[in-house]
Amino acid sequence: MLNEGDVLQLITATGGEFTGSIVSADKPVQVMGGHECTNVPLDIVACDHLEESMFPIETLATEYIVVPPVQVPNDAAEKAVIVRVVASEANTTLTFDPDQPVNKLLANAGDFVEIPPTTAKFVVKADKKILVAEYMVGQGANFGTSDPAMLIAVPSAQYRSSYLFYAQTAWQANYVDIVAPAGANVTVDGAPVGNFVAIGASGFSLAHVKLSNAGDGSHTVVGDQKVGISVSGVVDYGSYWYPGGLDLDVIPQ
Repeated sequence: MLNEGDVLQLITATGGEFTGSIVSADKPVQVMGGHECTNVPLDIVACDHLEESMFPIETLATEYIVVPPVQVPNDAAEKAVIVRVVASEANTTLTFDPDQPVNKLLANAGDFVEIPPTTAKFVVKADKKILVAEYMVGQGANFGTSDPAMLIAVPSAQYRSSYLFYAQTAWQANYVDIVAPAGANVTVDGAPVGNFVAIGASGFSLAHVKLSNAGDGSHTVVGDQKVGISVSGVVDYGSYWYPGGLDLDVIPQ
């Protein structure tokens, strides 16, 4: 039983986790998940804290386009990520394009599959709503500067045509990653984006755009079609990663 503004914090024992837990309430609540300091993967230095707001199940969907961020300082290369796909209902069947080497049937609500470190770009679809989370590998994994960060992926059904977001100018480098339908016209801070690369045969393309640190940290993305964005930044042994916005429409189960 909570009063307005109360916070309930649950902490696992060492080695435990809450992935797949479902929280229900008789009135609206916010749920955040994270870790005090985790290694990604577990045998790679160094650890860092994770935190993300969990999207309500009402806003989840059945299609996600999963893409990695770039490395720093070599941002012509991409950084490996670990990906988890979590079922919101029993007997959920997954498909990947291109295929990923994981189990495709999630028997129970809360079951998940984990894709080991990869730089692959792919579409994951399901016959029931799913949640998708991505985790940057640590600096010791030799994919450039930065340590673990966590991103809850935005389903394509919740993409928007315009965004206003913030990237702290004190970070070594900040980027916005844009997933857009092929042929879309997109601008970042008013400048056209021209470096889109097709994501297989999905009909979507990806662009990594380095953000200027010369201003106050405020940035815009505008498209003539709906696009998805994520924002990341790095320093030596540090990083952040978050969805730059989404519609949060209620999608029928």
